[in-house]
Amino acid sequence: MNTQLECPCQACGQYNHVHAFQCSNCRTIFDGSGGHSVPKSQPASSPALPAKGTPGWLPQRRSDQGGRHPAHTCPIRDIVAALITFNNRARIWAPPSRPWDIEPFTLRPDGSTNEAAGLQLAQELWQDSCPERSLDVVLFGDGEPTAGGGLLGSPVKAALKAAEKLKEQGGRIAAIGFEGPSMDPAHLRLLASSPGLMWMAREGTLESIFREASSSMTESRTQHEPSLLAFVIDSSGSMDEDNKRPELERAVKSCLSYLGQLCGAPR
Repeated sequence: MNTQLECPCQACGQYNHVHAFQCSNCRTIFDGSGGHSVPKSQPASSPALPAKGTPGWLPQRRSDQGGRHPAHTCPIRDIVAALITFNNRARIWAPPSRPWDIEPFTLRPDGSTNEAAGLQLAQELWQDSCPERSLDVVLFGDGEPTAGGGLLGSPVKAALKAAEKLKEQGGRIAAIGFEGPSMDPAHLRLLASSPGLMWMAREGTLESIFREASSSMTESRTQHEPSLLAFVIDSSGSMDEDNKRPELERAVKSCLSYLGQLCGAPR
């Protein structure tokens, strides 16, 4: 054990890497206490590939090979991505797929903000489609929830309850919000799995923040740990204001490209 790189979980005593989000034994979510720290993102860039003959080296696809990624080679990271949008209700825009197989994302803003529905659908999609994978969610909202209160009578409480349930099942959430009068940072902090996984965006910063959130989630996974990264995106009517919609579409495109690099995308 390298004690300089590992710290004990305060709940069960299991040693985990200092940059772990969650205890590998009891699944406690770390908050930066007890020596554990929320991982700091590195600049989102093409990952360095191990040299041939060294540990971790994998055959790379030649540019003259046709078809899809060959089945006999393993990706650098085993990640599938999914896109979910929510307004009055939630929809699967893209089911779990390799990042390079997802069509260019387009947003169709309309209606109100049912954040709970988006989180619930992410959990259902995970459990129905790929329960063997770990779940990471990048949640984006343009404002506090305005629909979907259900039996709780409050859209905000319903969203927090859905987030709590998802996290109890082992999922992790990074929360991003557009700064403005309709967005409460305290709400984002409660949604996120860790204080370091909450961001407030302004116009012109969304792409870099999405990349930072995505890399924060993926960098904490071991090299070949299978995971599902689900983007859960607000598509309410307010997303048609100013430059929000095209900026969000560029941010999603950039993240999928980044994830494709991590997975050894076909050339």
